[in-house]
Amino acid sequence: MVSLRISNLTVYYDINPILIDVNLEFESGKIYGIIGPNGAGKTTLIKSILNLVKYEEGEIVFFDSMKFENVRNKVAYIPQKEVVDWDFPITVFEVVLMGRFVHLGLFKRPKKYDLEITEKALRASNIYHLRDRQISELSGGQQQKVLIARAICQEADIYLLDEPFTAIDILTEKKLTEILRNLKNHGKTIIIIDHDLSRAKTYDELVLLNRRVIAKGKPSDVLNDKNLFELYSEKLLV
Repeated sequence: MVSLRISNLTVYYDINPILIDVNLEFESGKIYGIIGPNGAGKTTLIKSILNLVKYEEGEIVFFDSMKFENVRNKVAYIPQKEVVDWDFPITVFEVVLMGRFVHLGLFKRPKKYDLEITEKALRASNIYHLRDRQISELSGGQQQKVLIARAICQEADIYLLDEPFTAIDILTEKKLTEILRNLKNHGKTIIIIDHDLSRAKTYDELVLLNRRVIAKGKPSDVLNDKNLFELYSEKLLV
């Protein structure tokens, strides 16, 4: 099932084209990696999906026909952990519980079910033992797990992750990968921005992006010298 379709997407910042005529489809039950150099438009693509940036041309639809405003609670976003204020005085449990707010609204108190879902997300992310800890006390890997737990708590169908493996150790990367594969096995769509080519072969499908889509498909099909040369060609960044 196609959970997300992007057609003829073009995005400008001022007069500079960031994304040009992007056409992509993402299916349920798969993990996708979006690979490309700095400035290639990877984060802009995610922000376009989330309706956070204006796009001049194109269309983004979910589940065949729905717009983002109709599926907001079904799309979970996991930003780069560097953009989060980790000094804010709040516990791990409270951060993860925020994943329920898209269902509750800002001024409704969480019910027993919401608290149970929060505990389940904490356990799934292997951070239940940290539930009462202030987020300022967490390591980088623990911070990343908190963000993923919050997304799991949302019970979304599509998960968008921006560089989730940056500055974490190998063991944490392995555990995060297990969590994401479990979501995939439950029919979720996982879309990950990644900069590390050494990890590219682990994805079900890759999108090679440098303002335009250079290639999309299985890693074994798209990771070749021709595509990689085009992906990292400076001419595309002018």
